[in-house]
Amino acid sequence: MRHEHIETNSGLMLLLILVVISIGGLVEIVPLFYINETIEKVDGVRPYTPLELRGRDIYVREGCYLCHSQQIRPFRDEWLRYGHYSLAAESQYDHPFQWGSKRTGPDLARLGGKYSNQWHVQHLKAPRSVVPQSIMPNYPWLLNTELDTSDVADRMRALRATGVPYSVTQAEYEANVKKFGEAVAVQLDISKARDSLFNQTASGISTVFQARSPRWKRWSLICRCWGPWWTSPSTTKAISPRSVNNQRPPSGGLDGASDRCPTGCCGSPAWKTPSL
Repeated sequence: MRHEHIETNSGLMLLLILVVISIGGLVEIVPLFYINETIEKVDGVRPYTPLELRGRDIYVREGCYLCHSQQIRPFRDEWLRYGHYSLAAESQYDHPFQWGSKRTGPDLARLGGKYSNQWHVQHLKAPRSVVPQSIMPNYPWLLNTELDTSDVADRMRALRATGVPYSVTQAEYEANVKKFGEAVAVQLDISKARDSLFNQTASGISTVFQARSPRWKRWSLICRCWGPWWTSPSTTKAISPRSVNNQRPPSGGLDGASDRCPTGCCGSPAWKTPSL
């Protein structure tokens, strides 16, 4: 077949382009299904609790991903500013994932354990009251709009259909106990979804957070500031994320002035965050 014949026949050229792209895509994608190391094992990664799930839904609904990424790339300037680069395992239960494609504000993958609960609540209500140069809009209605919890079990069932191990049967519950521990398995039980949500809200920061990446704490904080069944912001300091040197980031008080990145972008953290 002459090359000129292909170039002058747009239909044939399009067909051959699709064939070449398909072959290239298969060569890159198919091996991933047969490599055990495709998703690395990371301690503490688990599905969202009902409270975290509702917080994440609020994050998606408000379009936070349009200005914030949750994907720290493996470059020196990235991990010096935002913390350890993101791992595939951290997003294995995300449907859809919230990596983002733009950073009008800082990356949020490691931000959840940096500030206190009070800071997060105030920042959602009036961002410029804690970060004067922020261009983030205010979200005051989060404090006076009642959260709809009637469909949280349905949301968990929908995610279960995609492969997230929320439990329905006793066998599934026992499998979660073995994999994640009893404290987590109880919160992954769909039949107890609403009870788990209210219990975790009432207890503040549950010990379940100690085994998670800081961003999951952020989901719960977004949801916990949604009243009126939660009456006042907690002033308890955030649980420190795991890190190589086991140190907390420097504290600059509520305004976070000493914690900002040297460039001053939206109060993003300049401290080195955990090695997962």
